[in-house]
Amino acid sequence: MKILVISYWIKKHTNRNHLAMLDALNEHCECFVYGRKELESYSLKEKIEELVTIHSPDVLIVYSGLYLMDQPNYFRDINCLKIMMEVDYHNQKDKKSWYKDNKFDYMFWRNGDDTTSVEIPGVWWPYGTDENSFYDASLSRENIIGFAGSSKHSFYTIRQKAIEKLKADELLNMKGKSIAQTEYDRSENPNSIDWKGENGLYQNFIRSVKGFLASAEARGPFAKTFESMASKTTLLCSPILNKDLFFGSEDCYVEYKPDCSNIVERARFILNNDMTELNERAYKQFLEKHTKSKRVKELYDNIKLILEGKEPLRRWGL
Repeated sequence: MKILVISYWIKKHTNRNHLAMLDALNEHCECFVYGRKELESYSLKEKIEELVTIHSPDVLIVYSGLYLMDQPNYFRDINCLKIMMEVDYHNQKDKKSWYKDNKFDYMFWRNGDDTTSVEIPGVWWPYGTDENSFYDASLSRENIIGFAGSSKHSFYTIRQKAIEKLKADELLNMKGKSIAQTEYDRSENPNSIDWKGENGLYQNFIRSVKGFLASAEARGPFAKTFESMASKTTLLCSPILNKDLFFGSEDCYVEYKPDCSNIVERARFILNNDMTELNERAYKQFLEKHTKSKRVKELYDNIKLILEGKEPLRRWGL
């Protein structure tokens, strides 16, 4: 099997959760991954045609509609299995006709968005994470809830409210937010900071706090869900769709209501109690189901099934 991946994401910044996961398909087949830097110096249409000619792929994966959806239908006439892998459907749903216009055969979703209106067969392919980068280093932990990542977008309604309430009660360490931005800003020159490896600032931040804040606006777990569990840091999150499929019948994280009416209480529960047993359950579920290698194999197996004319497995319920 030969797979060609085209995306307008920057490969270096997206190493952890995005294009590097697809690059790991090389463990199972030939996979050629092209990000923004490889595309932007050319006429995009001509570059796509050139890559298809060079690699003669059995499968084309377009990763994220970012920028590409603003272009004409460059993928319409490519003759192979075509998979659209969408990251932020909430940003793209107003342009959903683009997916059908380009004649994608399947949609693979990173989040748990409701995508029934797209009218293309879909598979939920959630995030996972690398246990070699995220782990418990037995560091001295601050008795606080940590947060890292974005919160400005209007999509993050739960996250914004959660941050506001935890900050008001002085229960939140926001240093990880600036660390995550530093990683993004310097991703063009990764040698300037150890942002990518197992000793990266972001990874160290997650394993330096007792609890870690996440939210589930897209219904499914974002990557920080699994990064927290892999680090044996107690996850504080709003309800996750199909959580029994992800984590089994026992609690693996501390859940707060989507309106955040009980988030302070739930945060204090983490900070005032021994969370070892819950963290060990979460870690066990992570190793069994949500490592990078398992997620990549899951993707490969489903692509193989589709190429064989069979239905893919919808392990996560969608």
